[in-house]
Amino acid sequence: MESPKPDVALTGEFMGGGFYKVSEALEMLTHSKEKSLVDVSYKSIRTTRRRKIILHIFVYLHLLEDKGSTYI
Repeated sequence: MESPKPDVALTGEFMGGGFYKVSEALEMLTHSKEKSLVDVSYKSIRTTRRRKIILHIFVYLHLLEDKGSTYI
């Protein structure tokens, strides 16, 4: 898709964007599909973050173990 002009015109409806807490964003959305997308995305990010934290702890503990440290 190409535009005949390279100009961009931002209207008022797109000027009020920002960062919101997930709960606030869900309240602001009107369509159930949008709410579902935000909810699923948030849960995915949260799960991924937890997995990374667990992996970092696991690696750290193994590094300590390799150095002969007792951490328990």
